[in-house]
Amino acid sequence: MKIFDATGVFLRQYRYPLSLAVLSGALTGSAFPPVNFPWLSLVGLIPLLMAQGHAKSLRSAALYGFTAGLIAGLIATWPLSTAEAWSGWAVVTSEQLAAATIYRWWFLHGIWLLLGLSVGIFWAFFAMALYWCPRRNRPLNIALLAPVLWVLLEWLRVQITMGYQWMMLGDRLTSLPWLAQSAAYGGVWLLSAIVVAINAAIYIMICYRNIARFWLPPAVIGIMLVILATAGAYRINRLETPQPGVGVAAIQFSKGINTLRDYTKFGMDKHYLRFIQQAYERFSKRFDILILPESVGFGSMSLDQSVSTLLPEKRTSNIKQWSEAFKPLTKDAPTALILGMDTIEKGNDYNSIIIWTKDGPVGRYHKRQLVPFAEYKPDISRFFSPSGKSIYKAGTGAQLLELGGLQAGFFICQEVLFAGLIRDSVLQGAEVLFSSGNDGVFSSPAVADVNDNAARIRAIEAGRFIVRAMKTGRSAVITPTGKEIAYAETGKNGIIFSRISPLTELTPYVRYGDWLPILFAAILMLWLLRNSANIKSNGKTADNNSTDNT
Repeated sequence: MKIFDATGVFLRQYRYPLSLAVLSGALTGSAFPPVNFPWLSLVGLIPLLMAQGHAKSLRSAALYGFTAGLIAGLIATWPLSTAEAWSGWAVVTSEQLAAATIYRWWFLHGIWLLLGLSVGIFWAFFAMALYWCPRRNRPLNIALLAPVLWVLLEWLRVQITMGYQWMMLGDRLTSLPWLAQSAAYGGVWLLSAIVVAINAAIYIMICYRNIARFWLPPAVIGIMLVILATAGAYRINRLETPQPGVGVAAIQFSKGINTLRDYTKFGMDKHYLRFIQQAYERFSKRFDILILPESVGFGSMSLDQSVSTLLPEKRTSNIKQWSEAFKPLTKDAPTALILGMDTIEKGNDYNSIIIWTKDGPVGRYHKRQLVPFAEYKPDISRFFSPSGKSIYKAGTGAQLLELGGLQAGFFICQEVLFAGLIRDSVLQGAEVLFSSGNDGVFSSPAVADVNDNAARIRAIEAGRFIVRAMKTGRSAVITPTGKEIAYAETGKNGIIFSRISPLTELTPYVRYGDWLPILFAAILMLWLLRNSANIKSNGKTADNNSTDNT
C-alpha cells in the first residue's frame, strides 16, 4: 500500500509538468521521419520549457528533460531498428539465416533503446542547465541560453556517437529554404540554434503576461531571423541562376529479393546492366556522367588480382570482366560511368565507388567512414556483433578524381551524416560531389528520408552540387542551395537527368568548420562568470519582478 500511496503522491505532484514533457517529446519526435512534420520542431520544445518552469529541484528538472528526450528519441530513431535485409554473405543456410534474424532483431532493438536513452540523457542535461537560470531577467536568459546549451549538447552527443550527425534539430529547416541557407555559414549547428531560438521566443510570448516588459528577447530573435532569411534569399537567387553545365544521370532500381540467376557470370546485377545499355542507347546525348547505386553486384571485385582472406573465391570477380562488359557502351562516348561495389585491393576488403571512362577504369573511392557493427567492430564491442558484412578497411583522404573537366569528390551511403568528411573533400578541391548508396537494408523508408534531408544540408554547407544514386531511393540531383532539381521517389525505379556546374567558392562553414559550438562555449563561460553571484543552489529563488506564468 505504501508503494501505491507514494505513486499517487508522485503523480499528483508531477502530473502536469510530466504531461508537458511527454507532449514536448511527442511533438519534437514527430518532426522527424517516420511521422515527418518538420514544422513541429519550431514548437516542440515549448512544453518542455514550460515544464522546466515548474521544476522544484534539480532532480525534477532532469526528470522532465529525460522524459521528453526519451520519447522524442524513440520516435525518431525507430526506423534504425528495421535493418531486416542486413544478413551478409556469411549466412548460407536457412537455419543460420533464422538464427541471425532473431539475433539481429534483439541487437537492433537494443541499439534503438540505447539511442532513445542517450537522447533522454542529453535532454535531461539541457533541462537541468536551464533550471539554474536566475529568475532575474529570466526571459533574456532563456532566449540566450536555450540555443547555446542545445547546440553545445547536440555537438557533444555527436562526438560521443562516433561523429554521426543524427537527429539534428536543424535538419528540419530544409522545409524553410531561406533559413536553411544559414547552414552555409554555421553548418547544421546554426540551423539548430535558429530552431531553438524560435521555440524560446514563442515560449516567452506565451508564458509571460507582461510581454511589454519582456519584448526585447523575442524582438531580437525576430530581427535576426529576418536578417538570416534575407541573406538566404540572396544566396538562393545568386546560386540558382541557370549556368551551362555537365549533364548527369542517376539510375535507381530495386527488385526486392534477388537470386543468383539475377546476376551475370562476373557478378553484376543483370537489371542494372540492362538499364546502363538503355541509357547509352537512348539517352547518351543527355548526360556526360552516369552514376549507379551501391551494391549493384554480388560478392567483391578485385582491383589488382589480389584475393580476399575473408570471402570465398567463387564470390570474387575481376575488374577486367566488368570492363569488358562496359567497353562497348563507353567506347564512343566521352562519358564517365560510376557505380558502387565491394572491392578487394592489396588483399584488403573495401566498400568502394569505381569509375570507368572510354579508356577503361580510371579510379576508385574507398569508403572512409565505416558503419559500426556492419562494416567494422568498434573497440568497445570486439566480443559481439550481429551477423553481417565482413570487416572492411577504411579508405584515407578525399580521393578526388577529374571527370570531364570536373574535380569530383565522392561519399558512400551514410557518409552523408558526416559533415566534416564532405567539408574535407571540398577543402581539397572537390567542385562537385557524387554519392552512391543503398538504404534498402532498412525496411522503413524513413531512413531514406533522413539521409536525403541530410544530403540537402550537406549541399548547402559545402556549396556544391550533389548527385546521389540510391538503390531504393531517394536518388536526386541537389543544388548548392539544397533544392532537388531532379529526383526519384523512394521505391520507384527509373533514370533521372539534370545538369550540374563545377563550383570553387568556399562557404564560411567550409573555411572555418564548427566555429559556432566554440563561440557558444565562450558565450556560456562569460555568462556563467557574469551571473555566478545570481545563481542560487536550488535554482528557484524568486524575484519580485518575475512574471513567469508557467
